[in-house]
Formats: sequence, C-alpha cells, structure tokens
Amino acid sequence: MLTRIRNASRALLPAIELPHSRMKESLAKILKSEGYVAEVSVDGKTIKKLKIQLKYQGKKNVIEGLSPVCANTSARRRFRECSLAWVFRSCPRPKA
Repeated sequence: MLTRIRNASRALLPAIELPHSRMKESLAKILKSEGYVAEVSVDGKTIKKLKIQLKYQGKKNVIEGLSPVCANTSARRRFRECSLAWVFRSCPRPKA
C-alpha cells in the first residue's frame, strides 16, 4: 500500500485504488487525519476497494517520499513489534 502511494505521488496521480482490508483502511484514515492524503473512501459491496485521493501543494507532493526505517536485518528484528516501520518525509505539515 505504501509503495503504491509513493509511486502514485511521484507520477502526480490524483487517486489510487487498491483492494480493501481493515488495516489498510485504518492506516489510510490515519494518513488523512494527519493531512497527508485528501480523501479516503470504500467502494463496493461484495468486493470492496479502498480509494485514496492524494494531496498536493501545487505541483509538489505533500509526501515527498517513503523509506523503510530498518535497512538491515538486525534493525528489522528490533522493529518486529512495530507494524508501521516507515518514515514519511514530507513538506511542512499541511494546513487542514
């Protein structure tokens, strides 16, 4: 999911659509509440899709990049308990 957001923001796409899960929906809602994405919605009844509207400041991405926190094996072992081991590099916090 995070890779799709990173790739779409680099390509300046307005939105992405991906298979729904409760964890992805919760993470997307957190990103929305923090001001990184514009809108989050769930479409479909039997086969649900999660649609995320990306946020831009002019032609500049709000999320400049995503990178894993742990680059080597020993660091990954320390982050096993943490389900969100990614760092968001972003512009100054966007105004709501």
